[in-house]
Amino acid sequence: MHSDCMKEQIKHWLKERNLDRQWLADQIGVKKRTVDNWLSSPQEIPIGKERLIQRLMQDDQAREAARRLALLPQSQIFSLEVDLPTYRAYSAAALADQRTLEQWAIHELNEAAAASPAPVKRPHTYESISYPSQSAAEASPLNPEDSPDQDADSGPSRKTA
Repeated sequence: MHSDCMKEQIKHWLKERNLDRQWLADQIGVKKRTVDNWLSSPQEIPIGKERLIQRLMQDDQAREAARRLALLPQSQIFSLEVDLPTYRAYSAAALADQRTLEQWAIHELNEAAAASPAPVKRPHTYESISYPSQSAAEASPLNPEDSPDQDADSGPSRKTA
């Protein structure tokens, strides 16, 4: 029963990858007729050859996963550490623009990159990570007397660009 399931997996894999039985036979060192017999009859695939075919399938899956990963846009995460007055100034600017601190920072960095004399390739999308998710108004009051003392590490500090 296990062999029949494996045979179906092999057939599906070959079809999905647009590979033929001759290709498989060449890869594992047998004749095409042998592969035909294994896949079209009750004849068992020898365990050594079955393991070799499984390895080919796993390697193919790994290559496909790597190919797909390479197609994904790559983001870089960086942290920005500032003192409390600077953090509050940034938060106030974000609030004035009706943006979260993360949105404001990404926008300002993109504007600075666009104004740079060196050409900068910008990715299609920008994301932000905020811990915890807060609006600029919630993240930092404009007036220091309105809230308890905060240290310089308060508020979100991670951005992606």
